[in-house]
Amino acid sequence: MTITAPERTQTAHRVPLSLVQPTPPPSWPPRYVRPLRIVPPLTKAPLVPRRPRSTRITRRGRLVLTLTVVAVIGLLSLVASRSPASHPGRAAPAGSVVVQPGDTLWAVAVRADPHADPRVTVDRIVRLNGLADVSVRPGQHLRLPDH
Repeated sequence: MTITAPERTQTAHRVPLSLVQPTPPPSWPPRYVRPLRIVPPLTKAPLVPRRPRSTRITRRGRLVLTLTVVAVIGLLSLVASRSPASHPGRAAPAGSVVVQPGDTLWAVAVRADPHADPRVTVDRIVRLNGLADVSVRPGQHLRLPDH
């Protein structure tokens, strides 16, 4: 048995080196080429009903909310302390008072001007209202002196 090499049917054409153009040199620095990442195939996730998201608040949001609540409470307490209803025995007009049960002229004088000497204030209330003595009755209206 004889083995022979196959005959060449095509002849490769050789191009003379003078016709081949050189490739341009690479630009430096070379661009970074990100390596390929293998990603697992996509699968269908089971349909699970999601809970509605609760409202999230940031740390700064909590601080602003807290300061706002404190400011509102402070303003409300300030307004409430200035109202005439918070002072028993004082009527709406600043220059008069209605005597409450258990009140004395001394107590009325201290409430009328807490920084003054009560003896002087009692004497001024007696003269201003034309009282015969220092006794007062519940429900009696008294005018108060200016401070």
